[in-house]
Amino acid sequence: MAVRAVPPGTIGVPLNSVPQRNGTAPAGTRLELAPGQREAFLEVVGRSERRLAEALHASDVAVSGDITEETIHALRLLAIDNLVDIVQLRESLEARETQLGTLIDEMQMWRARAIEEAAARRVEAKEFTRRDRELVSVLHRQITENYHLLEELEELRKPWWRRRRTA
Repeated sequence: MAVRAVPPGTIGVPLNSVPQRNGTAPAGTRLELAPGQREAFLEVVGRSERRLAEALHASDVAVSGDITEETIHALRLLAIDNLVDIVQLRESLEARETQLGTLIDEMQMWRARAIEEAAARRVEAKEFTRRDRELVSVLHRQITENYHLLEELEELRKPWWRRRRTA
């Protein structure tokens, strides 16, 4: 595919043909539009399947060597549609990257929160185990003391002659 050289400072896709060195467009490449056609030409909202079909049909004609202003017009419309698609894709890509950054930030926040909560649960579990052991030891001590007191009480309820003598 041959690529035309454009003058320095040209930005984007040239809608008119590239002027030759003397500053004029080549003969047969200038497109004159009626006022009603200009409004339709400037309405660029997205890809038009009709325009695409025209451009494809025009490209078949261009292969045979018969290039007309309609072919050039169809190809320019296709180039504009492609440019619009590129801009829309870049905008959606930027929006997706922004959304991805937001989601990554939220994920890191939730991950940090989950780590903190897991650490807090481990501390609570250790504290629960310590309290449980402390309660079991206190209960054991109380039960043992109650058995001793019960034995003393039974000993005191016996008549004096049946009591064991502890010296």
